[in-house]
Amino acid sequence: MKWLFWAIWALLSLGLGSAALLAVIRNPEWRNLIWLLGLLYYAALFALLLREGYRPWGRLAPSRMPELISLILLPAAAMPLHEAWQIIEQGLYSGTPSGHRLLSYLGPQLLLWLQELFGHWAPALVLLALGLSWAGFWLSLLLRRQ
Repeated sequence: MKWLFWAIWALLSLGLGSAALLAVIRNPEWRNLIWLLGLLYYAALFALLLREGYRPWGRLAPSRMPELISLILLPAAAMPLHEAWQIIEQGLYSGTPSGHRLLSYLGPQLLLWLQELFGHWAPALVLLALGLSWAGFWLSLLLRRQ
């Protein structure tokens, strides 16, 4: 089973990595480079997670699984920050999620209500606070383990 997981990791990492590298070579934009760096980040973290998961249980060193899971989930804190930036750029909150479905879970009606009461800065500040608190939570878990 160990070799199956390593093979799946290698196929996904090499396949997606080569596609991202090809996109950077063909069109050297910052977005393509960010995709490539993000893919390398996750490939390295999942390799460490697989290595940690198949470590012999007889070793006395503490497990690094919580640290690795925190590092995997830390970039997800950028989603509400991205939504807040889009609200600030547009000057209003439209109530429809753009790209991903994060706002459908946060309650677009609440954010629309806040916009009606306090202006377009209220939903942006709520999402900014959510993203920063989420990042702070994952970072505090990382620092607590060390």
